[in-house]
Amino acid sequence: MPAHPPTGTAARPGITEIVIRPNQSLSPRGNRLFFLLMAVVSLAIAGAFAHLGFWMILPFAGLELLLLALALGLCCRRAGWREVVRIAEHTVEVRTFRHPLQHCWRSARAWTRVRLEPGATEALPSRLLLQQHGRGPAIGACLTNPERARLALTLQRALPRSPTCASA
Repeated sequence: MPAHPPTGTAARPGITEIVIRPNQSLSPRGNRLFFLLMAVVSLAIAGAFAHLGFWMILPFAGLELLLLALALGLCCRRAGWREVVRIAEHTVEVRTFRHPLQHCWRSARAWTRVRLEPGATEALPSRLLLQQHGRGPAIGACLTNPERARLALTLQRALPRSPTCASA
């Protein structure tokens, strides 16, 4: 599934927000118009065949429209999810919005590490993890492997390792 590249915006100076969301080719209004167009065409063809005596086409046209409505509804629902990575001065927060669930993970910025795990084979997707002490969420599941690698670099630049204190 193609995805919108992550976008970074500074909500306030010193705060970085990266929004990750899947590509949404049609708006909800566009999906309704597409369904309406398909329903008119399908029912017109089914009605013409029913008029010729092939009435059994009508239930199949209805079933086809029902499946199309379910598929478009699922696409609209999935297009509504997003992940927001917010990097502040001392904290890192990942908010995941998946209809109807919302999940939030917080970590101290100094302890947060970015880890990009390659897929088991070239065809399998990599995993991008934000971790504190080996635990944390996988993010960017809707991204391609190159997009996930660019996001990992962006996050690594935004989360520099804290400098070590020099002893006197």
